[in-house]
Amino acid sequence: MSTTKADKLSLEPSSKPYEEKAPTADEILRPQALWWSSVAGAAIMVLAGAVWGWTTMGNRFDNAFLHFRNLSLSSGVAPTLPLASLLLVLYFGVWGYLRRLDYWEHRYVDMFTLELDPVIRQDFSTEIKGIDLCLLGRLENLPWNVAFGLVFVSSILAFRPWTTLDMIERPVVARLALFFFCLALLSLWMNWFRFLNIWVRLRKILDHLENLPLRTAFQRLTQETSLPILQWSSSQNCFLLRQVLDRVRAMTKADPSNVNKQLEANFEARIDALMPKKTRTLEVVAPMAVGGTPLFSPAPTISDDPLRDARQEMTNLTTTLSSRLNKEFWNRGSSSAENEKRPKPADMKYLLAEDIVALPFYAYIRKVILELRNILFFLGISISLLFCALHTYAFRADQAIDWWFFGLFITMGLGVVAVVAQVERNALVSRLSDKTAGELGGSFYLQLLKYGTVPLLTIFGSQVPFISNVVLKWVQPALEALH
Repeated sequence: MSTTKADKLSLEPSSKPYEEKAPTADEILRPQALWWSSVAGAAIMVLAGAVWGWTTMGNRFDNAFLHFRNLSLSSGVAPTLPLASLLLVLYFGVWGYLRRLDYWEHRYVDMFTLELDPVIRQDFSTEIKGIDLCLLGRLENLPWNVAFGLVFVSSILAFRPWTTLDMIERPVVARLALFFFCLALLSLWMNWFRFLNIWVRLRKILDHLENLPLRTAFQRLTQETSLPILQWSSSQNCFLLRQVLDRVRAMTKADPSNVNKQLEANFEARIDALMPKKTRTLEVVAPMAVGGTPLFSPAPTISDDPLRDARQEMTNLTTTLSSRLNKEFWNRGSSSAENEKRPKPADMKYLLAEDIVALPFYAYIRKVILELRNILFFLGISISLLFCALHTYAFRADQAIDWWFFGLFITMGLGVVAVVAQVERNALVSRLSDKTAGELGGSFYLQLLKYGTVPLLTIFGSQVPFISNVVLKWVQPALEALH
């Protein structure tokens, strides 16, 4: 028995869906640009530290007075507290960006131009490029960047920090506080717009998938009470290659054709190449027919980049299976009847193939929502640090600061709540999280408090004396311990 010509052709995925490759990290952000940006950022911080040291370390009376006030952090006139809060905002922003830059490309699998329906055409390339630009660069395009610039400049003009942040310090210290305040506000607005921009593009991907026959496969995947945007810890159930391998093996058992055996052998070989050398025990041997003729071609050789090979094999696998499903399964249509929810034994091979095609989308959606959660966490922490920077020092225009900060918090909070509500009500997300589409359950509001409790407490604490006294009883011993 030998592999037929039709089987060989089915194992050779068409290159047509992949003529337009998604850009890599180096294409989105040039290494030279990243290098010079890093040098410029480091130079700014070193120069600011040198200016601070040169200004405050001199043998002067006003320096002695400044250090004396810094020894009493709860006095309300210690300039190091607002400066430290602003620097923490910048630190978290840079750390989050470098973290995304370090690993995002390694989670990418080319499956966004698959032919998932002969009539309902879709092209995810624009959406995936937009999300990559938001995660690795600034924002997606010029309109988003212009909107960000206008909002940032408007917030600066409305706040007028050159007069509102009036300090009793030397002019150099006041200018440093003004400079770092503008940088912290820049980072805060940039990540807020990034949060909105990513969701706009991800929502289009979700809407496209909901209109395809593949949508039913998402109901069979691992369902969770909520996706990571409202969780503080991520599940380990999203290891893509392991889940795909399990379903490839099950599909081969349900339909032991030569094509499926070849797909299983190739995929196992790629997974085996990713394993550490100590545990690489899998040996793929091509089965032989009587007379020594191979039943199908042996597993491909492994190159020096097993991660790239595994991703390419995942791409080939989804391309082959989506083409098969288009011709043999999806063209049947569906009436959404109750009896169709109980699969027939003969259709099990198609359902497993559907799961394999849907798993890369599921993993990608989960990773993007995880990044949205990280940005949301940064926004919550940063706006609290910004509040501390503006209220741990006795600036003279305290009432103007309160009104401006309240407007900033309401604006950002409404945008975040709107996005999170749309995520929870999305039809495809509801399939993944076992919820009713278009509804917000009670758990949504409880989960939302995770990110709003700290900012709300800081705001009400500054306006309600009882809350501020309770918080001060907790914080003041720690500040006095630093004396």
